[in-house]
Amino acid sequence: MSVNSFGSQSTLAVGDASYEIFRLDAVEGQDTLPYSLKILLENLLRTEDGANITADHIRAIGSWDEDAEPDTAEEAEYRSAIDTAKAAGEKYLPVAI
Repeated sequence: MSVNSFGSQSTLAVGDASYEIFRLDAVEGQDTLPYSLKILLENLLRTEDGANITADHIRAIGSWDEDAEPDTAEEAEYRSAIDTAKAAGEKYLPVAI
């Protein structure tokens, strides 16, 4: 379960089914991110737990600067959405960005 610091958690209704999604537009700066970082951003929103993945990790992705020097002091864990959903016994619906 996500801490949901950015209020990005939402529900997508498709026919009789509903799916939990995390909206990228809740994070400032997401509109200028390359596709690969949007995937990482969605992953961090979905797995934010306040310990391993924090709001600061998510803000750092939103404020990404392609010209900045890499900062290797901080790393964020990537967790597969399919594996996370399967482990929780949930349905997983991939959403196009």
